[in-house]
Amino acid sequence: MFENLWLLSIVVLLIWELFWKAVGLWYSARKNDKFWFVAILLINLAGLIPILYLGFKTDFFASKKQKPRTAKKKR
Repeated sequence: MFENLWLLSIVVLLIWELFWKAVGLWYSARKNDKFWFVAILLINLAGLIPILYLGFKTDFFASKKQKPRTAKKKR
């Protein structure tokens, strides 16, 4: 039973890391932040580095809170 729990924990952690790494790399590449791109690419700390980058250097988290979705007008 514990073997499956460990495997599940590792899979969840890998998915968590992959998601935050992808988002952080995407934003740093678009903003041409070469230092952050390399740091996010090379340092694996369970998504901590990409989350810090997104929190301090972009509006990633602010944009999710402030922008309400609006319906598009039909033409």
